[in-house]
Amino acid sequence: IAVMACGDGSGGGAAAVSGGDSLAAAAVDSARGEPRRPEPVRGRLVARTVGTGALGGSWRARVGRCDRPRSLQIASDGDSVDVLLLLLLPDSGEPTREYPVIERDSAPPGGGQPHARIGVQRLGYMVASYQGTSGAVRLDHLNRTASGSFDLRLREALNWDTGRYLGTFADLPVEPWSPEMCGSPADSSP
Repeated sequence: IAVMACGDGSGGGAAAVSGGDSLAAAAVDSARGEPRRPEPVRGRLVARTVGTGALGGSWRARVGRCDRPRSLQIASDGDSVDVLLLLLLPDSGEPTREYPVIERDSAPPGGGQPHARIGVQRLGYMVASYQGTSGAVRLDHLNRTASGSFDLRLREALNWDTGRYLGTFADLPVEPWSPEMCGSPADSSP
């Protein structure tokens, strides 16, 4: 299969998405030379990578809202890439905000402050697992649907390769999840 792209060289063309896990490398903002997030697509989580394995794509995602711990879980299962965004929401107040990403084995910020944890898995001949190490997830809307974006650093678990991961999620339906679905992660307490 051959894929060709045409354009005027301005970098403003849209990336083609087919089959779920095949999104072109990060588009670059021609004015600043910075990679930019993919355009939001209603009902999907869309991501692209810079400097690490082929983890980009566009996927339907499930969003579960949990009471214990108070969290939002955004999960997508692609043909070869799975993504999980876990947002630990504030105990009270508005949940739409920026959530700093912390590593899986790190203690939560003081006083149980809201934060995010990220896991990405690439399935293939060899499985590669990545975790978020820094950056942020921005939750822009949360009601019956959830929308937002992320810009973070990922690290591969075995060889410690790192890269930038940029993405969006738009108008994903939110459903309450049972305690069994939410679990009670050991690392959710301060």
